[in-house]
Amino acid sequence: GMAERVLFGQLASAALECEDLPPHTIANLLWAFAKSKNHNVTLFERLAVRAVDNVSCFDRQSISNTVWAYATVDFCHEDLFATFGNHTVESGIWKSFSPQMASNLLWAYAKVGFTMIPLS
Repeated sequence: GMAERVLFGQLASAALECEDLPPHTIANLLWAFAKSKNHNVTLFERLAVRAVDNVSCFDRQSISNTVWAYATVDFCHEDLFATFGNHTVESGIWKSFSPQMASNLLWAYAKVGFTMIPLS
């Protein structure tokens, strides 16, 4: 209701003002907004830029939660999906994904229709 909208609005404003959000906080914020169906375009845009800039600092859960959140709100941020996909494969972090993390990641890419170029 109204209280939830106000709370999420204040949370988005605070997050946008904070310049040094750690990766797990970025992932958790995105997850919370997506889970509650609060698609704040400005927040998702700015957090995507921060996530892309710091992708190497994201752990497996944060990677999975981040792409899941964007797919859940039907927001295909191409730079984010490309960067996270490449990092996940090239770093080998995908090997440590739980089945749930892997399925969330694959679902997210399928949901937004983002196809990675096959690696040779």
